[in-house]
Amino acid sequence: MGNRFVTDFAVPHQADLIQFVAEDFFAKEGFTLIDYKGEMVWKKGIGMLSAPQYIKLNYQDGQVHLEAWLKYALLPGVYCGEMGLDGFWGFAIKDMLRKKVNTLMALLCQPPLQQPQYASAVTQNSEQALPVTPNSPNPQPASPASYPASPTPVMVHNPTGSATLSLVMGLVSIIGCLVPLIGVITSIIGITSAIRGMKTTAKGRAIAGLVLSIVFLILSILIWIRNIFTLLY
Repeated sequence: MGNRFVTDFAVPHQADLIQFVAEDFFAKEGFTLIDYKGEMVWKKGIGMLSAPQYIKLNYQDGQVHLEAWLKYALLPGVYCGEMGLDGFWGFAIKDMLRKKVNTLMALLCQPPLQQPQYASAVTQNSEQALPVTPNSPNPQPASPASYPASPTPVMVHNPTGSATLSLVMGLVSIIGCLVPLIGVITSIIGITSAIRGMKTTAKGRAIAGLVLSIVFLILSILIWIRNIFTLLY
């Protein structure tokens, strides 16, 4: 655990809101909750193309404890040990995880948004408009303070960049399919990005990128197979 990125910070929210924001973030970023050597952590990736990413998050008494790390690569798909977010080795993957961690921390530390206020002006017929307290000898209008509390508004993760990336990769795949390997790679990136982008406000871009990526992934594979048969026969 000594190689992990570890930080503790205060947050201005209750436990249920912290849980909501965190779970929404992890779902949109493609993380799943797993049992990792007796610890419940969030994991992204199976380690076939890049090192799997891990984030551990605990909350208690206004304090959040966060840990983040990756695995060392021995071979493609074969990983061991743990490495934090510093150092040159694997800097590109580390930077990706570091940005995710910074985004999550910013979401958790956001100040509470101002809730809408009830109108305080009392009109001539306010006694009829306001609810009254039941089972009272002399029913009186209930005060605004007794109204049911509304949910606390909060900003959630909105990774529209994933939707944009999926569309860009889908468009690149149109040309990339002429070189099947490039077409397959760009199409796969487009599909995985579209899955994340579908959960954002840029869903339309994600759908367009997904359709393009699937179509030209199939086309790239067919062209690849044709080229192989051409070489063999």
